[in-house]
Amino acid sequence: MGKQKYFIDIGDRFSRLKVIAITKNKDNRTRYKCECDCGNVVCVEARFLFNGDSMSCGCFARETFIKRNTKHGGSKTRVYKIWEGMKARCNNSNNPSFEYYGKRNISICDEWEKEFMNFYSWAMSNGYRDDLTIERINNDGNYEPSNCKWATPKEQNNNTRHNRIVEYEGNKFNLTQLSEKYNIPFSVLKHRLNKNWGINVAIKTPVRNKNIMLDYNGMTKTLSTWCTELNLNRWTVWSRINKQNWSIEKALSTPVEREVSC
Repeated sequence: MGKQKYFIDIGDRFSRLKVIAITKNKDNRTRYKCECDCGNVVCVEARFLFNGDSMSCGCFARETFIKRNTKHGGSKTRVYKIWEGMKARCNNSNNPSFEYYGKRNISICDEWEKEFMNFYSWAMSNGYRDDLTIERINNDGNYEPSNCKWATPKEQNNNTRHNRIVEYEGNKFNLTQLSEKYNIPFSVLKHRLNKNWGINVAIKTPVRNKNIMLDYNGMTKTLSTWCTELNLNRWTVWSRINKQNWSIEKALSTPVEREVSC
């Protein structure tokens, strides 16, 4: 049996693909440049067009995947859940986040709100990954293609309007940047400033950390472990080392005086 011949002309249609040009690849093999109904252009071998392996630029497979994972208006896909959450924040007054979105007149563009596949196509074409979240570039703007991107949680936290800006040593930082630069947990720094601590005191006061490592008697263990084994109060030992400048040996070998009730 001889080699099968395929006869394709410009203008021929194969499902969602329409042949618009005939090209050659680097191996001098014929390829057919096709325009998909969605607007994308792909190059395909003749055999894939004839046997039905190539029915679109890939959009048909994506749509099939979504339909297969969608049931009774819900979906197993993460992108779908992001879309649902976006709508809930903007449109559902009972949603816990409505106050920061819908109540502030943050809305979703018609293109995305009315059709999930429009949002899905944008997501797949603009760098979506499972470890990223959707972020509005302008926090006062709406959910729409020109004002959204995919960001890491860290990038999103840096951009949130709730991440207050403070000035320290002549530079301006948000709390996330400040906590990273000076190695202070974000929650600790935020709590201190909310308690009206001065910025210098908030940054320079050592953080109580039960997992700080201490060398004592030729062994290295956490502060918490040493205090448990030696029956010492962790806060007292921490204070001895960080506030009273005791040596580690003295701090761990000196018993903690306790009040004795009569």
